[in-house]
This record gives sequence, C-alpha cells and structure tokens, in this order.
Amino acid sequence: MSIGSGAPLRSASAIVAGTERGQHLLKIAGYSSITKDVPTGSKLKSRSFRVGGHSWHISYYPNGMNSDWSGYISVYLGLDHHVLQGVKANYTFSLLDLAGKPVGTSTSGEAKIFDGASWGFPGFIKRDELEKSGHLRDDCFTIRCEFTVMMDIHTKDIDPPMPAVVVVPPQELHHHLGSLLKTGEAADVTFEVHGKTF
Repeated sequence: MSIGSGAPLRSASAIVAGTERGQHLLKIAGYSSITKDVPTGSKLKSRSFRVGGHSWHISYYPNGMNSDWSGYISVYLGLDHHVLQGVKANYTFSLLDLAGKPVGTSTSGEAKIFDGASWGFPGFIKRDELEKSGHLRDDCFTIRCEFTVMMDIHTKDIDPPMPAVVVVPPQELHHHLGSLLKTGEAADVTFEVHGKTF
C-alpha cells in the first residue's frame, strides 16, 4: 500500500469546563448552651465533606466572628487542606424552617477563590430574630450550605463521530444499465421515453 492511501486516521477531543455541586446540612442542637459557652470570635466546625475533589467544612460562630458582629450568627465555608492553586466556588447559606425549606438565604454572587481563607457571611442572621422566628424548636435549628465548585478546565479524548458511508457504484454500472434497457430482463421498472417503453 502506498503512503497516503486508505482511510484517514480519525480522532477527536473536547475542552471541558466542569463543575460539581454539593450540599451540606449543619444542625445546631443545644443552641442556648452553645451560644452561652462559645465566646465572640470563636467558631465550631462541622464534620468534613468532599465536593469537587476537595475536603470542606462549615465554620459556625454562635456569637459572631468578631465584636462588630457579636449580635449575629456568622457562617463560613472553608477548605480542610492547603492547596497550591486556589479553588473557585460559589455558595449559598440558608436557614431552614421546620419543614426543611429555606426561609432566609445569603448568596455569594460571583465565585470566590478558596486558597486558605474561608468565605461566608458575618451577619448571616441576628440571634434575637432567630429566637423570635419560630424556626428554633427544641433548642435546635438547621443551616444548609449549597455550593458549586468550578473544576479545572482540561482536555480529554472523545469518540469521533462515524463518517458518512458513501457507496461507490461499480465501474461497470453503465454496461449493466445499458443491457437492462435493451433486454428488459430482471427489470421491475418500466421507463417510457417519447412513447417508447423500455
């Protein structure tokens, strides 16, 4: 076979910007005791959870992250580990009612870069508003964090589409058609041209 003959080698690839979504529920059980025992600026961390190839946690500040926010509950999302390159994500924190539906929501808007720092809301909810809201039952309430991690843009191989199949007629087709028109043998089609039937 000579060089360059035959079917071309076929390949295909895609540039992919993937995302992965996650959700974590943080239940605060014993709200009164936690609020009394944990001072302003101190936090409690949720259990770790994995989304987008990384380990995350929620930080809960029952008396605010600092003295400027001492009348509030502060909540933050953070990574559990050091990363060489920042991880991009956007997030939403919601206070859930007794039926598990969001009644107060704070959203990051544009995506944030997580590179060691946590991101969140220092004034997520005023403590006195929570205590009057009816969403605090049996000294418990639940916060939901939903977030989307932007994965690295990468390329990957994909299967190329199948080529269109073109059937090439045999080289002797004109001879066969000529013979068919002359003899009419093995024909199931009749042509009429200028009153003459073939």
